[in-house]
Amino acid sequence: MMDINVKGLLYVSKAIIPQMTARKSGHIINIGSSAGKEVYPNGNVYCATKHAVLAITEGMRIDLNPFGIKVGAVNPGMVETEFSQVRFKGDPTATMFTKALKRYKLKMLPM
Repeated sequence: MMDINVKGLLYVSKAIIPQMTARKSGHIINIGSSAGKEVYPNGNVYCATKHAVLAITEGMRIDLNPFGIKVGAVNPGMVETEFSQVRFKGDPTATMFTKALKRYKLKMLPM
C-alpha cells in the first residue's frame, strides 16, 4: 500500500511537475480517502497512507501555488467495492454501516 498510495503519488508528481512549472499552469488531483481523516479498526497502514496523501497534497499546494499549479485531493468515503467486500466480509458492523449509508444517500439524493 505504501508503494502505490504514497510512492506512486510521489513518482508521478515528480514526472509531471517540471512540465507544469515550465508552462506556469496545471492541476494535480490526488486520490485520498475519508480514511485519511478518520482512522478505523484494523486499517492502520491504509489510513496511514491516506493521511500521507493529504499531507503531501497540502505541502504541494503551498509549494506549487507560486508556479500557477493548483493542487487538491478527492476524499471518497466508504464505498461498496470488491475490495471492501473482501476487506469487511463477515463484519456485522461494516454491513450495518454500509446499509445505513445506502439509506442516508437515498434520503439525501433522491433519484
